Amino acid sequence: MKSKKMIFFRILPILAIGGIFTFIGCDSSNDVYNPDAIKEQAKNAFPVKDIDPNQTWETSSVCKANVSVNETAGEVYTIKVYTANPYNANSGASLLATSSVSNGQTTNIEFDIPAALQYVYVMKIDSKGYSSAKAVLVENKQATVSFGGINNIASTVKTKAVSTIVNFTAPDASQFPTKEVAQQMNLQQTNGQIGTAGNYEIKSSVNAINNWAGNANLYITEDVTLNSLYITTNSKIFVLPGITLTLNLSGYSLGQTGSVISVGEGAKLILNSGRLQASNATIYNAGTVKAEDLDVAGNGYVYNRGTLSITKSVTVANYNSLLVNEGTMTALSFETQGSSSFYNSDKVEISGKSHLSSNNQKWENQGYFKTNSMVIEASSSNLLNACQLYIDGEFKINTTSTTSDNAFKMDGGAYTECGSLYLDNASIVMGGKSFFNVKGTATYNYNLGGFYATAQDFAILKIGKAVQNSAGQGNTIGYHGKLYVACNDHFENGLSGNVHYIIWEGDAQLTGADNAEISIPSSNCNPGYNSKPDNGGNDTPATYAYAFEDMMKEVGDYDFNDVVLYVSVPYDKNGKKVIDVTLKAAGATKKLAVGFNNSGQKQTLFADVHEALGVAAGTLVNTGTATGTEKKITVEVASNFTLTEHGDFYITDGSIERHIPNFTDGFKPGDVPYGIRIASSNWKWPKERVVITEAYAGFAAWANDATAAASWYNEPINGKVY
Repeated sequence: MKSKKMIFFRILPILAIGGIFTFIGCDSSNDVYNPDAIKEQAKNAFPVKDIDPNQTWETSSVCKANVSVNETAGEVYTIKVYTANPYNANSGASLLATSSVSNGQTTNIEFDIPAALQYVYVMKIDSKGYSSAKAVLVENKQATVSFGGINNIASTVKTKAVSTIVNFTAPDASQFPTKEVAQQMNLQQTNGQIGTAGNYEIKSSVNAINNWAGNANLYITEDVTLNSLYITTNSKIFVLPGITLTLNLSGYSLGQTGSVISVGEGAKLILNSGRLQASNATIYNAGTVKAEDLDVAGNGYVYNRGTLSITKSVTVANYNSLLVNEGTMTALSFETQGSSSFYNSDKVEISGKSHLSSNNQKWENQGYFKTNSMVIEASSSNLLNACQLYIDGEFKINTTSTTSDNAFKMDGGAYTECGSLYLDNASIVMGGKSFFNVKGTATYNYNLGGFYATAQDFAILKIGKAVQNSAGQGNTIGYHGKLYVACNDHFENGLSGNVHYIIWEGDAQLTGADNAEISIPSSNCNPGYNSKPDNGGNDTPATYAYAFEDMMKEVGDYDFNDVVLYVSVPYDKNGKKVIDVTLKAAGATKKLAVGFNNSGQKQTLFADVHEALGVAAGTLVNTGTATGTEKKITVEVASNFTLTEHGDFYITDGSIERHIPNFTDGFKPGDVPYGIRIASSNWKWPKERVVITEAYAGFAAWANDATAAASWYNEPINGKVY
């Protein structure tokens, strides 16, 4: 009993003599005990009226989980069940249960869970210490999960990189004539004015070319600077090896059907300023092409196996335009539009933004493609990274893809790395042993599709941090197939109505960032992934709080802190099933004891709560100003023990006991509780004389409706709890 209660009853005779007879059963100095009177007074004084007649005050339940593994023959796996993602350092994940299962078998586990908990995380650990986990929805107090089996997520993505998206014909040797070949052709001399078909030599004395007759072949045999250039249909310019053609122009468009400019090995084509455009025409480069901008327009074809050096933008746009890079290409920005195609088998470096913006585009990387940022803003089934893609900054995919169709694809063994990732209505398909590495934060908006791993070999998605763009968004992201999601800071799964935040399909599993059980060797297309075992998550068991009011002979003040216990769920220790019981606080002045009905055998755990906490008798401890040292003991329990079914902890004052509702004789749903069990490992009890409804705003709603505010205990009011 708190001192405040004692003072109250001592002044009653001064207020009304008749009150002595009315309240004498509540006087702490009187031994009269009237449980019915206490029950009625408790109901009248309880801070919530209109209690739900179905309210049992229970915050926990018993879950039955079926866990099967079909991965490595002969292996025996340890199974652990957690309240939250065990790979998140800040998730507060607590261990609910442990078990073991042989490969090809199923283990059945029963354990306590918070009644409001929507998901449990089931982890398997092999004999080498590698672990992975799945988030499993709890439905009707049951959870079923399996690891391993055949991948049924199908796709056209290959397990080996091959050219499958962009078709093109590379120029043969005849398109890059040597000086020796040119010398044997009896070239006609010209001043640059060409009116008939034929083969012509262009020397350094020529500063302008005007070719108005088709089918002329112009061989640049000396370094030439042109102030004007025009060639007509089916005419070609060959810049011979070692020769430089400089266009002293503010932009140049090669736009006549069938017209070609070919730059030989060691040769150079330099446009001093402006845009170099190929439209209905072709540029072949085995040497060096330099320009401010490059525009591959309708039916234009640019093929590079040398060096393509663009100081500003590269644009591949409009009808059937094609840019093929089998050499080195550099630019400030890169963009594809319309029904354009891009293919790379060597090296591309974009110092700024790469932008893929058309539903009809084709983009294929069989080599090394590096860019500062990349944006995909249209759905296309023809986007493929088959080798190395590096994005220093943000990789943003904002499309309308909700399945594995129209997805950004990665061939088997391919590698994609980005500084950060933003997905909205996007899908990414990954082949076997492909590696997608998000160095920073992956932000997901709405992605009914997400990541699809389509081979029988696992793919890996490594993320620094994964967040929801909108908290509580259903279908935030999907993980499908044989995919390891390796992340130490991933948002928790949950439900928006009946819609999952995260869609888990097939054998997709969570792991630590560097702990996925997959080995990807270093290659020309992949830096490799070398994992290490983590030996599973932490073994800190979940803990429930027991909070009592000392309503022995009088009504309490409903701060539920007169005795506070933390009791762990059962765990294995030295071959025995045990629980930890920790005395945390005593907000009563009485000498109270704590007991436990252990499988029908009552035992006293703490004979005097004040003495156990190391304070003087009558001290209100760990509820306000006075502090004491919490006391923990370990108790052996039966192998089938659960707190929900068997956790009968109680407080006593002499022969009078106070239990939580489901262990209180005669308790009916809707009655006022004398103690409650809170299914939380970090519940904060109210400060001294702070009514529980003042400390937890959701408590009243839960009391009125047992189906509402089920996790009220996770939302304390600042300043009102200890």
